[in-house]
Amino acid sequence: WVNNLDLSRDVAIGLAKPLSISVGAEHRWERFQSRAGEPDSYRNGGYQIPVDDTPFGQLYGGRYPSPGLVSFTGTSPADAASLSRNNLAGYVDLATNVIDAWFIGVAGRFEHYDDSAGNTVSGKVSTRYELAPGLAIRGGVNTGFRAPSLAQTGFSTTQNTTTVIGNTPVSTIAKFLPVNSAAAIALGAQPLKPEKSLNYTAGVTYEAGALHLTLDAYQIRVDDRIVKTEFLGTASNGGTAIRDILIANGVTGVDSAQFFTNAIDTRTRGIDAVAEYTLRTSGLGAFRLSAAYSYNK
Repeated sequence: WVNNLDLSRDVAIGLAKPLSISVGAEHRWERFQSRAGEPDSYRNGGYQIPVDDTPFGQLYGGRYPSPGLVSFTGTSPADAASLSRNNLAGYVDLATNVIDAWFIGVAGRFEHYDDSAGNTVSGKVSTRYELAPGLAIRGGVNTGFRAPSLAQTGFSTTQNTTTVIGNTPVSTIAKFLPVNSAAAIALGAQPLKPEKSLNYTAGVTYEAGALHLTLDAYQIRVDDRIVKTEFLGTASNGGTAIRDILIANGVTGVDSAQFFTNAIDTRTRGIDAVAEYTLRTSGLGAFRLSAAYSYNK
C-alpha cells in the first residue's frame, strides 16, 4: 500500500536556466505472509521401507524416508510467518544550468523503516558540461541502498538434503531459520540491515547529425550484501555443538541450519560504449543502426 505526494516548480534565480525544485514524501505499508500447506507435504507419515529380496529392499530396507516432499518440503505450521512494516520517506531534488553549457543536479532522500532496516540516507550529485556543440562530458556520484525484504527477514523452510560423509551419501534434514528467531540469534544471527552502495560514473558524449556516441566508465561498491550462511551443524561446520544449540532453542529433528546475514562487500568496475546512427529514407522511414560494448570486472 503506497501513498505519494510529489511537488515540483521552476524558480528563476538569475542563472542560465530556472532552478527546478522537486520535493516529495511517501508512506508505504508492506506485508509478507506464508501459510502452512498440505500436511502430507511436510509431515512424517510413518512409512518404513520394507526389507525384501529386491536390490532396493536389500539396500534401504528398514529405513524411514525423509518426511514430506523431496528437497524443499511444504510449509509447516512451524515455518509459517506473517510480518508487516511501515516506511516513511522524503526527498528533495534540485537541478539547473549554471551557464548554458553547464548542468548540475543535486538530490537527497531520507527513509525510515519501523523494523531492523532503521533509517537510511542516500544522495546524488550529477553534472554535464558541453565542451563544444554536440560534444560533452558528464559524471556523477551517488549513494543508494536496498532494505532487506520482509521475505528475507521471515523466510523459514525445512528441506531434505544429502550430505556426503566420506564417500557415502547420507540423507539429512536442514532448516532455514528466520533471522530474528531465537535459534538463529543463538547461532550468531544479527538483525538484517540495508545493503548500501556508493557509485561513481564519468563519460563523454558526442552527437553530430544522425551519429550519436557515448563512452562511460563506472564503479559500483555494495556493502553488507545479504546472503545465506553455510549449513551450520554438519560434521565440518559445528557438528553436534550446533545441533545442541538448535535443540535448546526449540528446533528439533534437524541436522543443520542456515539463515540470512549481511556478510559480503563487492565492487564492480566497467566501461560501456554505444554508437548509434539513424538512417532516414524517403519511402521506408527511419532505421536506427546501433552497436554496443560493455566490460565489467
